[in-house]
Amino acid sequence: MTKHRMHGTREYRAWLRMKSVCYNEKHASYKTYGKRGIRVCPEWKDNFSQFYKDMGEAPEGCTGIEIIDINADYSKYNCKWVNPKNRRELKDMPNQKNRSAVKRYKHPKRIVITVEQGYFEFLQRQAIEKSRQVGEPVSCSELIKLILQEQAPMPTQLEIFKTK
Repeated sequence: MTKHRMHGTREYRAWLRMKSVCYNEKHASYKTYGKRGIRVCPEWKDNFSQFYKDMGEAPEGCTGIEIIDINADYSKYNCKWVNPKNRRELKDMPNQKNRSAVKRYKHPKRIVITVEQGYFEFLQRQAIEKSRQVGEPVSCSELIKLILQEQAPMPTQLEIFKTK
C-alpha cells in the first residue's frame, strides 16, 4: 500500500521512468541504460519515499532527473534534476544511432564542434566538476562555450564584419 500520496507528481513520474529505463526491456531507452548494466540503487528501487527524501522536490521547470556519470547507477550521489534546457542530448548517450552524425543548424550563430570519443569523455568529466563548482548543471556545450570565451572572447556582431 502506498503511503506517500504523490502519484502523478513530477517526482513520482521521474522515479517510475528511472526504474523503467533500467529494468523494462520494452522501454525505448532501455538499451541506453538497463542493457548497459545501469541500475537503480537498492535504497531507491522499491522505495519512492527514500528517493524523494534524497532528491527532494523537483525545482521549478525541472521535468526529470538524469545521471551525472553515464556509466554509473542511479543514486543520490549520481543524479540531478534537469529541465529541457540543461538535459543531456540523447546523441551524447551511449548506444544512440547517428551519434557521430553532424547536425546542421539553421541558426547562423551555431558552431558544430566534433570531438573524438576520448576527449568527449574528458569534457563530460570536466562538465561534472564545473557543475559541482558552480552548484548548477553545466553541459558539455556550455563548458566548451565557457572555455572558448575565457581563451578567446567571442567577437561582437560588428567585429565580425570589420575589414582592414
